[in-house]
Amino acid sequence: MTRHNHAGLLATAKEFCKSAEKINTGPQAQDAPLPVYFLFLHAVECALKSYLHNRGQDEDSLRKLGHNLEATWQEAMNQGICEISRDCQELRDCIQRINPIYQGTELEYFYPGRQRLPFIGNIRLMTCNLIADLEEVYQP
Repeated sequence: MTRHNHAGLLATAKEFCKSAEKINTGPQAQDAPLPVYFLFLHAVECALKSYLHNRGQDEDSLRKLGHNLEATWQEAMNQGICEISRDCQELRDCIQRINPIYQGTELEYFYPGRQRLPFIGNIRLMTCNLIADLEEVYQP
């Protein structure tokens, strides 16, 4: 992990989210450039790992999850993320749909037409909401 506590991981998630927002320009309510998808999804990964770290998981167990959003989400659900996430069901559905593309390198070489990615506007909103929900939980 690049940051060694839950707050550091959440700060990293915010950095990825802000970067995605900066390069997501133009009329992209449905689709966006692949790097935008990657940045938002990596923000989700870091935010979920932040939550897991806050719930007591050590860095080694977080590393073992790798870039598997579905496994990370499942572990976060087991730890009660749905009690604080306003988009629990939507996030679960999005992660199930996009994890096979994100986990491997397919997102780097994705060819439209085979399947559509989830709407980038929805991913952006869910990412920002997840970060905001965690920030609220972490407030002293």
